Amino acid sequence: MILLSSSIREAIFTHACEGYPNEVCGLLVGKSSGVNFTACREAIDAIRVENIEEEMPKIRYKMNPDDMAKGSALARQKGLDIIGFYHSHPDHPAQASQTDLENSSPWGGYSYPIVSVIGGTVADFRCWYREGEAWIEEPVTII
Repeated sequence: MILLSSSIREAIFTHACEGYPNEVCGLLVGKSSGVNFTACREAIDAIRVENIEEEMPKIRYKMNPDDMAKGSALARQKGLDIIGFYHSHPDHPAQASQTDLENSSPWGGYSYPIVSVIGGTVADFRCWYREGEAWIEEPVTII
């Protein structure tokens, strides 16, 4: 389960709408009770990461490694960990895809929120957890 404040959820939504019609991406930093599906991950902050995908930015994202390094360093300074990676699906459902699976961490322990943006407006928000070679929908609790 992932816990998000309404302000973090709104920050993700704002980022997704501002980036439309391209995919946006970012880090979630916070605290986690473990690295399996049943762990509770609480997001303390959402950090925007530039999508540097050049060929197909409307349907793919590639996180800027410099932004990721800065976000990771910021998290460590605050005593937090990276607990997830969010991105948007412009004009597509908030369903984790095979491409998302290929680009996710094979070690697990992370939440993968996806926001669907249809015509520039948030349409859906769902979260996923990688279990082996499959996605499991993860409950999102707004606190």
